[in-house]
Amino acid sequence: MLSSITPLGERAKGNSWTLTTSAYVVGSLLGGALLGLLASPLTALAGLLTPTVSLAVLALILLGGAAADRWGPAPPSIPRQVNENWLTAYRGWVYGFGFGTQLGFGLVTIITSWSMWTVVAAIILSSGGADAAAPWPLPLSSVIVGATFGLARGLVLLVARSAVDTDSLAALHRRIGTGAQRSARLTSWLLTTLGLVAVAALITEGIA
Repeated sequence: MLSSITPLGERAKGNSWTLTTSAYVVGSLLGGALLGLLASPLTALAGLLTPTVSLAVLALILLGGAAADRWGPAPPSIPRQVNENWLTAYRGWVYGFGFGTQLGFGLVTIITSWSMWTVVAAIILSSGGADAAAPWPLPLSSVIVGATFGLARGLVLLVARSAVDTDSLAALHRRIGTGAQRSARLTSWLLTTLGLVAVAALITEGIA
């Protein structure tokens, strides 16, 4: 998507990159919110767990996801991408919103990292456990977590804002190519860090 929706490409099609990107971000946010909404029955079920058990499960999933990304099998996924024929068939805001919704939802296109499933786990465990005083009622908690994920995923498209001519577009392609491995390492590092933070919280709680 980063190389498909750029200022240069949108200008060539007579579209506004700002409008297309705005529609993409909104769609991604709503796609994430929809993921949270559909997961809310499982969130309610996870609410039967105590906060300690919820945190322990999340820690295991985070560390397991980091390990699986480095040494394990590919995550469960469907072999599907967004339909790039939309780029020539529809107006910019239409395919921007459509692509954003699908990618913000996260589970209807190919999944390349176990981090996507850790997001699903975080949504399900967002109730904080039965003993926690949740700051918002279910399913709002899972919707908020999902929408936050969708928004973060949508804002990544802003990286393409510099592609205003052929030279800067080529530079963007180079950055995407060289950044893939760095992004994978960063994701693994982030999952590991969050998992260790959760473990530290559990240890601290046990000592207290």
